[in-house]
Amino acid sequence: MRSHRNIVRSSHAPVCSRSGWLAGLARAVALLAVCSSAANVRADRVAALRVEGNERTEVAAIESVLPCALPCEIGADERLELERRLYNLAIFDRAEARLVEPDVLRVRVRERWTLIPFATFSTGESAADLFIAAGVTEYNLLGTASSAEVSASWEQRGPNAAVFWADHDYDARAGGFWAGLDYTSSSFRFADGHAWYRDAGGAALGWKLPFPYGSSLRWSVSLAVSREAITRVEGGNPPVSDGTTFGTTLGLVFDRYSWRDLAPSGLSVDASVTTAAFVPAAEPRHAVELTALGALAATDTTVLMVRAQAGAVTAGNPNHSLLLGSVSEVRGVEDAFHRNRAQLVGNLELRQALRIAERWALQGALFTDAAWFEPFDARGVPQSPLQACSAGAGVRLIPTLLAEVVLRIDVARLLWPKDSWFWQLAFNQFF
Repeated sequence: MRSHRNIVRSSHAPVCSRSGWLAGLARAVALLAVCSSAANVRADRVAALRVEGNERTEVAAIESVLPCALPCEIGADERLELERRLYNLAIFDRAEARLVEPDVLRVRVRERWTLIPFATFSTGESAADLFIAAGVTEYNLLGTASSAEVSASWEQRGPNAAVFWADHDYDARAGGFWAGLDYTSSSFRFADGHAWYRDAGGAALGWKLPFPYGSSLRWSVSLAVSREAITRVEGGNPPVSDGTTFGTTLGLVFDRYSWRDLAPSGLSVDASVTTAAFVPAAEPRHAVELTALGALAATDTTVLMVRAQAGAVTAGNPNHSLLLGSVSEVRGVEDAFHRNRAQLVGNLELRQALRIAERWALQGALFTDAAWFEPFDARGVPQSPLQACSAGAGVRLIPTLLAEVVLRIDVARLLWPKDSWFWQLAFNQFF
């Protein structure tokens, strides 16, 4: 494109002189070379698909990721994009798409084991502040590349449970659905002594629009309903919170991220806007959230990972708030305490892996987490902004033969707002 613009601008310049004529001829030759190169980048007609290495995955699951229904034309760039999307399903640790014979596309994969039990543990200020979670996830349900999960946890000083199912994200023509049920019992505590427990149960249903080739944008829309009630008051007078929330969310993902176990690369930006109402109080409960995930791979075992999160909700009731804690924001920050109207979170990790066997690796990590947040008081009124920061190191054991499994141990020093040590045992990356 830059060459084309230069030619357009120079078309008004005099070319009568020898140097001008030669420059014009050189530009014309360059343009012809560009056009010839573009002409050579052509699509190949594909009439059949041959899948190799799929022991549990149905061929239909691979077909759903193709750019078009066969027979059709598939170019070299689309084959590369097909490989990226197959890797991002997380059910293969090897994926290769090649044109063989005149019109046959061969997709060769190596499957992971996808029925994965998991457990997570984090320290807290007291026994009540521990985070403990366990469950099981199937990442390739019935060979369709869909996922299903059942989990239970002790989190936010109370018991929680969830059931979730989702089609994969990379269907180019039909899109996919997802649905979930959850129950949470959460402690709300504030510096002035107000404290209560809120129990909530909810359901959500969403549709992910088709993700066509040639686009980097994935759209989704969902509906959710949640019933909540105050079940125990430990101090002060909680705001009215017995009712039902009805909401809808529009989501947009910019997806140029290539997932790999040891050194991912690229950029993903996930944005969502939620509009909701809490009845019978007729209370608006809107939210805007954005998460950007970037990976800069120096080698196939070295990567710098960066994540930035931003969010804001309507004020007026702290039962509708953003939570900042150690589980997924800043390692070492007290959980179930910082209920915020708005927050910004940044995470940085330098990861270096060492392959120790076929489909096994050890990975070391240096990290720092930081946040700026605007907390609510017990009335739902925003207070002066606060900051948090921690730094630490960790080690991971990565069996690439298992889907989405990383045995992670992190040790962090909370530097702000107070000094304290923290450690976390989990079966996934922090981000």
